[in-house]
Amino acid sequence: RMEAVPVSTNEQCGLEIADRSARLLTEGCVVAVDEVQFFAPQIVNKLVHVAYEQKRRVIVAGLDLDADAAPFGPVPFLLAVADAVTKLSAVCLECGATATRTRRLLPNENTGSQIQVGGKDTYEAVCAICFARSRYRGL
Repeated sequence: RMEAVPVSTNEQCGLEIADRSARLLTEGCVVAVDEVQFFAPQIVNKLVHVAYEQKRRVIVAGLDLDADAAPFGPVPFLLAVADAVTKLSAVCLECGATATRTRRLLPNENTGSQIQVGGKDTYEAVCAICFARSRYRGL
């Protein structure tokens, strides 16, 4: 049995995957990764290697779109190479419809970077219609 290992950097994640690769070959296990949108391409390539070369189940979770509704990090690539995709949604905090977008609450705080760390005080789940409306009215 392998324990869950929290990591906070791409480098740390890569080292953990490399260190555990031998055990992944001999032990039946699942590799689960959250917040995959933040991962560097070389880490994603290691996950694909674990899935296909080492024949292990790899489950990833992450946002497919950023707060500008642009493809986010390696997620489009992972969607393309995945054997199966389950796309989850939230509830729009504005109208109650199915939320498939993340809206930045403080657009004037935009740093120009795709990655801006924040929580519920910075982002909220909204549907595509409410997302589009807020873009036109400047929220």
